[in-house]
Amino acid sequence: MPADLHVHTTASDGTESPERVVRLAHALGLDAVGITDHDTVCGVAPAQEAARSLDLEVVPGIEINTDYQGREIHILGYYIDPGDAAFRARIRELAGARARRVERIVDRLRSLGLAVTMDDVLRVIGGASPGRPHVAATLVRLGIVGDRQEAFDRLIGRGCPGYVPREKFSPVEAISLIRRAGGVPVLAHPATAEADHLIPELVQAGLAGLEVYHPEHGAAQVVHYREVAAKFRLLATGGSDFHGYAIHAHLGEVVVPTEVVAALKLQART
Repeated sequence: MPADLHVHTTASDGTESPERVVRLAHALGLDAVGITDHDTVCGVAPAQEAARSLDLEVVPGIEINTDYQGREIHILGYYIDPGDAAFRARIRELAGARARRVERIVDRLRSLGLAVTMDDVLRVIGGASPGRPHVAATLVRLGIVGDRQEAFDRLIGRGCPGYVPREKFSPVEAISLIRRAGGVPVLAHPATAEADHLIPELVQAGLAGLEVYHPEHGAAQVVHYREVAAKFRLLATGGSDFHGYAIHAHLGEVVVPTEVVAALKLQART
């Protein structure tokens, strides 16, 4: 049975609650689903509780957003100890940095003459870990742009007038944080990150896996990253990067065998 190891919920910038993600995954016949919200693990416990009575395994995870030489690099972490005090403290700091960034983006948009307020964005965020997708959703809701992609392309994407860089946190720091909390660090969607030259450094820092299978990886890229994973003896993981049916890929669109879940568990124990 398959496993989708890259899924977002309303705990960050997904449109479906952790409980609904679990129900959808079960209905699709998935054997396991990885809850990997941006810079938070708040969606994991509700998903695990929802899966308790179902024949479905919830793989606890996180996706940490980092920067490297002006490029955004995402590091997935699986089977982190949620009770690790240092990990929880650092994640709280990252959440604070995300909130400050959103406030600065709103200030910049207002300086451009756009009628958007932080209260508007907070109504979209709810209790989630804040991020640019919430700003994009707010701009759609207010009728300032037609869809989220337009918001990124015209206003808040890198190089656009409303863009604000994130507070610096490197991929090596993220790998170290995940490792110290007993987790397994994996480089997310390396093709979109354009991070091939960085992989040897990340392996030295403790990288354990490579997200080979992703909706934005074509067939040639999948072959390439399978070879890279084999070369560096990295786990080849994958998932849909699901954020909601109206946003990105569909849940279960990209899956890996559950043997990958077993391998992640083994890595986490060693």
